[in-house]
Amino acid sequence: MNVELAFIGDVHGNLRALRGLWDVLVHRDVPHMVFLGDYINKGARSADVMQDLISHAESGRATLLAGNHETALLDALDRRDLSGFLKMGGAMTIRSYVGGRVEADVLRHFITSFPPSTLRSTSRHANDL
Repeated sequence: MNVELAFIGDVHGNLRALRGLWDVLVHRDVPHMVFLGDYINKGARSADVMQDLISHAESGRATLLAGNHETALLDALDRRDLSGFLKMGGAMTIRSYVGGRVEADVLRHFITSFPPSTLRSTSRHANDL
């Protein structure tokens, strides 16, 4: 039985890198990965990255810890103020969930596009910090 663990941080919306790294670690027979946060922002595929990571965590193959970018997202949604989140590269995350042109009321459009299951999972893992 392989007892290796992999610790991974700063995916930042890069789905291609995440999947490539996952494939390498699975090929090396690493049974469990611990993701250290910063899954979102900066890269174009934050929504897809979160969906993949949540799927891996629900299957028991990964542990997700929230980083400062996920914590900033939760804080922005709680306060209903995206200004701090946008300064951290949050526009790319918003666009990845909205899927195109963002409406004038960015916050409302983002909230209606953001899956409740992702919010619950992000909140749960933010408490792991």
